[in-house]
Amino acid sequence: MGLVVPGDQTRPEGFEYDERFGWWRRVPWSSVERIVEVETWARDAEGHALRIWVPPRGTAVFVAHSRDTGPYSEVPPGHPSNLRFEAVDNEWVGYLEEDALHDVREIHHELSVAEHSVPRR
Repeated sequence: MGLVVPGDQTRPEGFEYDERFGWWRRVPWSSVERIVEVETWARDAEGHALRIWVPPRGTAVFVAHSRDTGPYSEVPPGHPSNLRFEAVDNEWVGYLEEDALHDVREIHHELSVAEHSVPRR
């Protein structure tokens, strides 16, 4: 199990830097009391709902647009013209500048420690 702290924060004691997501360290499952998954969503200039998949690298953010509208009830039809289609996940994906996104929202999911601590095969 790995703990992650955003890379723009001060290095916590015992953490190493990983360019994929920031500061991280491995911890044993026995020390995990709670798991919270956080989905981050934002809108582009046209109002499309975009799921943010990778934290910002510099000023760019990796986003995905699918049929899921996340926390937004009203979204325009179609897809963002500046993203490319990814057939594997059936989504429109790409990098957008942070300042091109607005109305950022998070959805928190409490996950079962028992289910997630089972070793994967």
